[in-house]
Amino acid sequence: MNAPKSVTVSAAQLVRNFGELRSSALQGPIFISHHGRRTHVLLSGALFGGVREDVGGQGAVLEEGKGLGLLIEQVDACLVILDEASRVISLNTAALGYFSGLAGLHVGLSCADDLPELSGTTAEAHFKRATRYGERAAFDMPSASHAGQWLRCSTFPFGSGAAFMFRNISAERRALSSEQRLDSLRLALDAATTIGRGEISLRGTFTDVSAGMARLVGIAPERLKMARLSEIVSLGRRADAAEQVEAVLQDRGARAFETRLLANDGSERPVRMGLGPL
Repeated sequence: MNAPKSVTVSAAQLVRNFGELRSSALQGPIFISHHGRRTHVLLSGALFGGVREDVGGQGAVLEEGKGLGLLIEQVDACLVILDEASRVISLNTAALGYFSGLAGLHVGLSCADDLPELSGTTAEAHFKRATRYGERAAFDMPSASHAGQWLRCSTFPFGSGAAFMFRNISAERRALSSEQRLDSLRLALDAATTIGRGEISLRGTFTDVSAGMARLVGIAPERLKMARLSEIVSLGRRADAAEQVEAVLQDRGARAFETRLLANDGSERPVRMGLGPL
């Protein structure tokens, strides 16, 4: 097949169609994505040679039509290229968008002039070490220009200067923090052996149950995970339980209600059940 200038495929597609994609790479770069994010690129030898030549001519890194310029503009992450004096030489489209409407960064000015907040930070130290000693580094840091944001960064030598690549990971950190809090809550609930905890899917089946929940109904946790909530509620209370579940799914808030659970020995156990969105 004749590839366009820029093609993106998944890692699985690369494995299945490597021969075809290898031929396509003679026409232009093939970007390989992982979970929708471009992480690697497949280049022909000729294009890679052009990239190396572009690096030697650092000032023309983003010149129209250059192989390296094409690659840089296709990268999802923000990229800032600095000279040996930490002056900004170029920014890719992602970086221009990130700094849009702010005082920094500007081509031709130093990072210290544009973003004085960087002075004395880990990033500034890594810029200098990349320029002076050719060191590479990867680190997370709070954004100097966007309060409350966190960035995942990497620095590496580039020509006679250095390059700074970063992306906003604030949402990932919030998600991780939320998951950690949820894990702590699960542990606390499970430690209270008189409380049964369960998590159910949109289909009403258990996806996770605590040992306390399993004890309440006398069913092993691994077997209970295959059951529906309605199957362990007494017949006369199932309609009410279903309505309560539906209310939570419709974002009508957490619910608490009296019901009766069917135990494995045939008995019914009165409980107060609480439901909330997850």
